[in-house]
Amino acid sequence: MAALCAFQISPVNLSGIRRGSSVVCARRARGGTRGRSGKREGLYQRIGEYAEHFLKLCKLEFEAEQRATWELRERTSSEKLCRDGEMVPSMRAVECGEFFSETIVLFSLNGKEKIPGSLRFSQGDLLDFSRAGEEAYGTLLERTSRTLKVVVESLNVEVSGDGWRVDRGSNAINYERLCAALEGIIASGQSSSPDEVINLISGTFNKDLVSATRKLLRSGSIANGDRRTIGDGRLEEQAKQPPVSSTKLLKQRAAEVSAKLSSLTQSQRNAIRSALSRRVTLIQGPPGTGKTMTACALIRGYVQIRKTPVLATAASNTATDNLLEGLEGLKVVRIGRAACVRESLRWLTLEARIAKSRSVAGLRAKLRNAERGNNSRSVRQLRAILFQEEKQAAKKILSGSDVIVSTCGSCGSELLDGLRIPTVVIDEATQAAEPTTLLPVLRGCEQLVLIGDHHQLPPTVISDETTAQGLDVSLFSRLWGMGIEPHLLNTQYRMHPFLIKLPSEMFYDGKLLSGVTAEQRPAPKGIQWHSRAGALMFVETESLEQAEGTSFANSREAAVVAKLVKELLNAGELSAEQIGVITPYSGQVRAICESLEGYGIDAGKMDVSSVDGFQGREKEFIILSAVRCNKERRLGFTNDWRRLNVALTRARRGLVVVGSEDTLSADKTWARWLRSVHDHECWVSEKTIL
Repeated sequence: MAALCAFQISPVNLSGIRRGSSVVCARRARGGTRGRSGKREGLYQRIGEYAEHFLKLCKLEFEAEQRATWELRERTSSEKLCRDGEMVPSMRAVECGEFFSETIVLFSLNGKEKIPGSLRFSQGDLLDFSRAGEEAYGTLLERTSRTLKVVVESLNVEVSGDGWRVDRGSNAINYERLCAALEGIIASGQSSSPDEVINLISGTFNKDLVSATRKLLRSGSIANGDRRTIGDGRLEEQAKQPPVSSTKLLKQRAAEVSAKLSSLTQSQRNAIRSALSRRVTLIQGPPGTGKTMTACALIRGYVQIRKTPVLATAASNTATDNLLEGLEGLKVVRIGRAACVRESLRWLTLEARIAKSRSVAGLRAKLRNAERGNNSRSVRQLRAILFQEEKQAAKKILSGSDVIVSTCGSCGSELLDGLRIPTVVIDEATQAAEPTTLLPVLRGCEQLVLIGDHHQLPPTVISDETTAQGLDVSLFSRLWGMGIEPHLLNTQYRMHPFLIKLPSEMFYDGKLLSGVTAEQRPAPKGIQWHSRAGALMFVETESLEQAEGTSFANSREAAVVAKLVKELLNAGELSAEQIGVITPYSGQVRAICESLEGYGIDAGKMDVSSVDGFQGREKEFIILSAVRCNKERRLGFTNDWRRLNVALTRARRGLVVVGSEDTLSADKTWARWLRSVHDHECWVSEKTIL
């Protein structure tokens, strides 16, 4: 699963866990019935049992992921893999420099051949490259229409020359580290932790409540204000208590800090004030409501109050970089692979900071000279000395920082061993599987803030068995289901007011306000809007879908999309980079890229992506291709209300949806949206486009 592929974990030190102490909240959580032994069935009263549960699920998920990868490569032709953006064949490789002491390898195509626009490789992805029995892997640093620049930590093969096949990879090392972390908890034999937050999390875990929460989230009833209670409310009582170590100080200074945040909305200030003094806080940020801005303001508040490092994390590298960018002015450091970090922010990475150390730079220069001179004894000695020097430099930088920024997975790195970090803020928390969010919490967390939106897509899980057991229920969603009420950020600044009107009514019980006017989000030129409101249009098509293996495509819809993009670009107001094309199916991504090329548009310069891959992002203009059109009116996972919510809320100034009204209206959520489209006269036929 994507959540597992993101893990970068080493065993966590649990030496401080006390033996025999009881879990703070275990006896207070509702769920399960008492068996003859007196133990509540389904309720985990020991942190080790909690870890055992997730270790089992993670192993099952990884096995499913590995099996899917093997089947894809072994049972799919190279031609289809290339067309689907999973692989690039016959590339030429050459070493072309260093990246923070690691080797850069440049892969390129011969002649004037270009990489397909449907290629699914992005900066930070792990890539496998192979040739005649030789194999290696690296991290994608940069991509152009003809080249892939890859950072390789250690090369054990000669890469120069032709004939390399490059595949999208999966990270077995990260999975092994995850297992080591969970096994370390189990091996400790402890019943609980001295840390309040991990006790609250592990001690209240209940499989029956997770299952009930999952069903409620999938049903969509919560979108319209149906807030049935799953837990008994006692968890909220525990969560709202301040940390024992600093009760009075936090309450007093939280009010002082929040009073200075005049540039934020009232809902943002309320959320921050509450989070500054609570033990566990959930902040729900619907699309465009400033989740990351709120997170950064909150982190600054913690730095002022606690005077100890704050751990700022997120599920993805993109969201983590956004946090890093918003913390300018603080003493901040980013851990994790620098190749995964946005280029403009790499100077803030731990690798860049270590490289500036005079002693480290001097030792690296000596090591390079020794390697050139083939002095193996000197090389071994210098490597050992350099390792210790880099370790000391890292420790000094981390301990002296106001904020340590990391993906959730990298919080398991041994770099953080020995550091106790009492304050943890996790952005994008609803997109992370619970084991992922556990990693930053294990660093001594006394205050935890989870920021996300359980009305958008959950963590990506591919195994049916682990899904059935609730691995796709995030920690945020589980705690919400057990009675912790989120603070809602209720003012959006992304979309044209008309674009947010329907999603607010459909997914947020009409509670979202707009902080921008229609004049601030003018509809772009190039589209013949058929309603006075502008900004929204549904293009009706009735061309049947085509099966693409386990995916689907719709060539007629792809043609409509390409024509719309061509008209937008010809109008000259928007560039290709300002237009996003999204669809639920990878098969349609390829079909759209081919249609764009047919109009002479370089698909590689555009953002053509799955809906799932676009969560958390925005563009000036979005075109959504719904794909499904069949006599049986089957929608597949297109009928997930959370996926529709994401799809409808990415655009700032204009949104066009292309699809079959007859098929889509078989789903009640789509049907409601389509009725509103007709009410506002936003419906047109494909004949007006083609």
